[in-house]
Amino acid sequence: MLGRNEIGAPVTMVLPIVSFTPTGTIDLISADKFSEIEITGDVLADPLTASFGTLDWNTAIPAP
Repeated sequence: MLGRNEIGAPVTMVLPIVSFTPTGTIDLISADKFSEIEITGDVLADPLTASFGTLDWNTAIPAP
């Protein structure tokens, strides 16, 4: 995730392990609009490194 804020330092956050869970109904087929899905994400620690990820301030790494 790359922060694109206009005020403050730019931030790059890398979260390698995230578990997504739906929080509402999933309407995949709809004739009159794009489908929507409500989800939440839990950031999990890497069992090998015990790290949740990295956060880099003042970075200029482009978003993938």
